Amino acid sequence: MYDNSQVSDITPIKPGVRVEGCRLVKITKVNDPGKNTHGAVTFHFIQDKTKAVLNHMEFAPKKGEKQTDEKFAAQVKLQGSRIAHITRAYLVEDVAKTIGGANWDEYIKNTVTALGVDFNTGVPSKTVNVIVALKVVLRDNKYSSLPNVPVFISSDLNPKDFTINPEYDKFVPEMAQPDAARASNVATFDAPPATQQAAVNDFGAGATPSSTAHPSGF
Repeated sequence: MYDNSQVSDITPIKPGVRVEGCRLVKITKVNDPGKNTHGAVTFHFIQDKTKAVLNHMEFAPKKGEKQTDEKFAAQVKLQGSRIAHITRAYLVEDVAKTIGGANWDEYIKNTVTALGVDFNTGVPSKTVNVIVALKVVLRDNKYSSLPNVPVFISSDLNPKDFTINPEYDKFVPEMAQPDAARASNVATFDAPPATQQAAVNDFGAGATPSSTAHPSGF
């Protein structure tokens, strides 16, 4: 039932203002209506030199109970800007700007199709061999993440300079404050549980259920 030879340790990409030598090697989608992450799309990055990884997940938008239409629209627009920003690192502007969709599923399918994703493997032919630099921040004082707001990816096709917003961009763990119930708070660069990430982004199961036999979820 358990076999350690079939699993391996995962080393997350550590936070850095500019992490060079990365590639987008796979894009996958959660296609299970029974999960609260149904419809979520993950962009899988790897740093060649260290073999460290960063999995950037975008959740299908769902309006919060107390969220105004205006705030929800702004949230969806910001999410679209992140996905479009990633796409523009690999596609010329005349192609990138034509990508859209009437709903989340359509938009994501059009995006991954433009990036040449193999629906069986999730490998995008137009990104897998392209070297990019990433801006990787420390989220919640414990795990690596791309920032909520671009700019965070740079390529030869679309080179970018990264800036630092001191209010939001953190790269090293903050020291824990003394606490009677907790002597220390050791920060680790772990990938967040899906439920935790969903709470951070306030996204949930908002996509229209679809059926697929593809391992990638598309």
